Amino acid sequence: MFARLSSGRGAISMVMAGGVLAAILGPNLAIWSRQWYDGNAFVGAFYGLFIIYVLALLLISILPLAVPLKITTQQVTRSYRELFRQPLLIAAMASGAIGYAVMVLLMTATPIAMQHDDFPFSNIAWVIQWHVLGHVCAVIFYRPLDSSLQLAPSHSLGLRGVGAVCAGKCTGQ
Repeated sequence: MFARLSSGRGAISMVMAGGVLAAILGPNLAIWSRQWYDGNAFVGAFYGLFIIYVLALLLISILPLAVPLKITTQQVTRSYRELFRQPLLIAAMASGAIGYAVMVLLMTATPIAMQHDDFPFSNIAWVIQWHVLGHVCAVIFYRPLDSSLQLAPSHSLGLRGVGAVCAGKCTGQ
């Protein structure tokens, strides 16, 4: 099985399948584990996550890894100072950090706000599930659409989408 995954397509397919599996199992784990702690339904979900992380750690620790190949050619390496002088690296790191911070903020605030507005816990889990599935499905369907419709590069397309959402929200739509 691992030999077949050495090709790019097989590895990407497994990652995407893992994303679909996580989107389905994650919110259901939250629903199943919400009674594990009486004080707050979200604490049980963190207990469930802890169990998943321990299982993942155990599986990774017994994963049969290939022996690293010795590099015979000399590769030119750059120092960290030289790397951090590149504006594109700084821009990439900043955009990644900002995107991650916004995602953490929104995906932490959304369930809490929904609970505050008395949504059932199953509805909260459903919203998170479809959010994650939306991410995975967007990646699955973007490549075929990009190649057949000759769309703009993904960063440009993403910025246009964010701009459209912001414009819609500013106009009250």
